[in-house]
Amino acid sequence: MAWSRGHIIGRGSYGTVGLALINPNEQHTQPVVAAVKFAPHDLSKTLQHEKTVLDALGDSPHIIKCLGEDETIEEDVTHYNLFLEYAARGTLADQLENSPHGHLRELDVKHITRSLLRVLIHLKNKGYVHCDVKPENILLMENGEVKLADFGTAKKVGEEVKELRGTPLYMAPEGIMRSEYEPPFDVWSLGCTIAKLVSGKHLWMNMRIGRLQQ
Repeated sequence: MAWSRGHIIGRGSYGTVGLALINPNEQHTQPVVAAVKFAPHDLSKTLQHEKTVLDALGDSPHIIKCLGEDETIEEDVTHYNLFLEYAARGTLADQLENSPHGHLRELDVKHITRSLLRVLIHLKNKGYVHCDVKPENILLMENGEVKLADFGTAKKVGEEVKELRGTPLYMAPEGIMRSEYEPPFDVWSLGCTIAKLVSGKHLWMNMRIGRLQQ
């Protein structure tokens, strides 16, 4: 894949996010602006897992598309690069932050909720749990559609995990107390997300993780 790296647009525990310009090829007759997540190869386990999950989930209108992967050597360091659709309008968290009212319109939230419910049904049918549904992981596309992203902590249904996954303020009780992550966990997280979009506030904003575990 021939491409060029653009400027950095974000950083996270998994690595760095930047813009990329993918040159025309058999799949694309025009250059494509993409998001590229990258990390040193020996620290890219989460990104490689995300690629595996996205491949397993296949095409869905409300899941961010994977455009490919490759490795580059920069300053004598081998980097793993994961290419994804670029959402020019950012995340729902960005929309909340920029809203003059501090929350989204009810009509918009209804549309978002329907789209995300379809995603959760698709995930369950494919045998996966996202484990971190929240406004920061929901992207807004140019056409107004929303897409779920950031599948680095996703797991298979029935797979046992011992570590905490997700974001405490969006985690279901069984996840916080027993590290149990199955499809109902995502439904709970979606409910917390909807409450945040409607009110602009977290349901549990005044509680700490230790209190939630009780």
